[in-house]
Amino acid sequence: MAQYRLNESLLFDDETFQLGSLASPQSPIKLSATASRCLKLFIERQGETVDKETLMHECWGKYGSLVTEGSMWKNISQLRQAFQNLNIPFDVIVTVPRLGYTFSSQIQVELLAPSVRVTVDEPLPDLAGVSEVTPLDSPVNDTQPESIPQQTSLPHTSATIPRRGIPKVALVICTILVLLNAIAAAGYYLYQSDAKKLGSFDTREQYRPMASDGDTKVFLQSPLTEESSYAKVALKRFYDEKPQTLAGKSVNYLYINKVSSHVVSSYFLCDRPISENDNGCSAYFSLKSESTK
Repeated sequence: MAQYRLNESLLFDDETFQLGSLASPQSPIKLSATASRCLKLFIERQGETVDKETLMHECWGKYGSLVTEGSMWKNISQLRQAFQNLNIPFDVIVTVPRLGYTFSSQIQVELLAPSVRVTVDEPLPDLAGVSEVTPLDSPVNDTQPESIPQQTSLPHTSATIPRRGIPKVALVICTILVLLNAIAAAGYYLYQSDAKKLGSFDTREQYRPMASDGDTKVFLQSPLTEESSYAKVALKRFYDEKPQTLAGKSVNYLYINKVSSHVVSSYFLCDRPISENDNGCSAYFSLKSESTK
């Protein structure tokens, strides 16, 4: 269990599942247990791309839970919304098309010292050169349905409870059965994940439709709007360059992705809606100069 200081202004506590501002009096944001695990994983692997399978295993599978892609996207959206509410002006959880997600390199991460205990309503002490982790003093029960039940200590008594040994053969058999059941469950889960359609992907939460002429339907990644200069520049670049899909066809569905620089425009070029299998989507980037208006 640890606390992390992010960009010298935010505090993330991975035991209480709280993310808050050190410079603002507003109350910290309470994340769900799984969203908190995802954020900790992203922080620990900053600079790496975390693929979907790793994310599902580390935040759900290893805790005995099965998860749909819809639930995974919902937790990613919760994290992005939390950072937006804390006035972070760029995407902290960055989508890497067809690969996964990465934690923005624009965020500076510092791990608090073992002897330091910080809350969002206290000034942050000087943490230069500190790299160790301290267990938190008072764990908080999480009320989310995916949380891990807290262990409760039994009251102390003076009576001695006799111990009865388990035969080694029975222990080996039980271990084998548990492993076989786990392998069967994992195989079934992978089969279902691979076989089902992406109907749980709710494009309304990820992209907003944009009014446009012609046969191409245009969508903007939240929180972009039609009035934003980035969206206008990206749309003009698309029509100027007229890129095609991987199959060499005209783009029927265009998804404009939000990036932190107007020098780069990021798109998904699709034959069919991105929420469907065999959608023919491909990533496309335009690096034209901002002089294009």
